[in-house]
Amino acid sequence: MKVIYYFEKIRPDKNKAVIKSIYGDEITFISENPWRELERFEEGDFLICDSVEDLIDNLSAFDVDAIVKEYMNIYNRGIELMFDRSTQCNSLFIKTLINSEEDFEGVLRKCVMNYAGQRDIAMKYARRHMVTAMSNGNRVGIKKGTKLTTKKSLEMKARIKELSKDFEGNMDDDKIIEELGIARNTYYKYKKELKGGS
Repeated sequence: MKVIYYFEKIRPDKNKAVIKSIYGDEITFISENPWRELERFEEGDFLICDSVEDLIDNLSAFDVDAIVKEYMNIYNRGIELMFDRSTQCNSLFIKTLINSEEDFEGVLRKCVMNYAGQRDIAMKYARRHMVTAMSNGNRVGIKKGTKLTTKKSLEMKARIKELSKDFEGNMDDDKIIEELGIARNTYYKYKKELKGGS
């Protein structure tokens, strides 16, 4: 049995020490999305992620169907799933909730929807506090001119580097834009940043 933790590249390495203190030193970290590395798993292994959202590529929307589909694809291989932030979606916990009227997937769907609801409440709470801070004259947000690095930009840049004939791949710009489903301007911005080394 192996314990594998999906640790996104954008997370600070210092977090690994905390994760090891929780799950033990025998844990293996991977930075590629789990469904792209399923061959390294065996029945009885554990996959741990920060959140159930990590199971999908779509960063713009919380897609319950896509999450459930990817989760079941991994779970049906005999792999147990655990999550740090969405613990109600842990496979071992879901097994305790199954009754004669519902199967694993039905209970999973309810747990994912419950997490989505909690996430929405937290976001509304944060928005409310932001409006309160602004109305009290406090500055909200980042300083003008600060360059942001997002999870999506890192993933897209890695894919562009992998696919583009200007880097390591053999595809034309138009095909990559279609494959990745990103805006043309965003694609060229990322490509320019890659060439500039940023």
